Amino acid sequence: QEEIRQKAPMRQKFSRELLNMRKVQDTLAKQGKYADAQATKLKADQLEQWEKAKIENELQVVYATKELQMKKAQARELEALRKRIQRGRDEHKEHWLNGAQRLMQSHRNMLADLRTKQNIEQGRVTQQVKAELSPAVVKPHRPPSKVPGKLNTRDPSSMSYRSH
Repeated sequence: QEEIRQKAPMRQKFSRELLNMRKVQDTLAKQGKYADAQATKLKADQLEQWEKAKIENELQVVYATKELQMKKAQARELEALRKRIQRGRDEHKEHWLNGAQRLMQSHRNMLADLRTKQNIEQGRVTQQVKAELSPAVVKPHRPPSKVPGKLNTRDPSSMSYRSH
């Protein structure tokens, strides 16, 4: 409000009636009618005080109005700034959540990939162990049967080709 007062014009404009009363006062004083000039001066002083009070009240209204307008403008700017900050926070939070979701999905994908690789490796190792252990497992050896007319598929000497 002080800034507004400093910008306001300092010169007050008085009414024509007051200005005319001051002229009449000067004219009466120049004519030597000091009693009439004094009476006019008192009336003019009262009118001047009343006009100054009126002007001061009008200025107070103007200052209050401008101050209210400035406060409303500041409130709007502050609210816009708060909305902008909140929008930025929301965008940041959304960005962070998206990044966290991508990271979690990447982690799940990596775990699934590692499980798959582990299962493949486990299967390969199991086959390798079985392959290494299978020659060590010996089946009981039965001698070839010598039944005439029966073909023993285990004995290569019993396999003969008959020609007809």
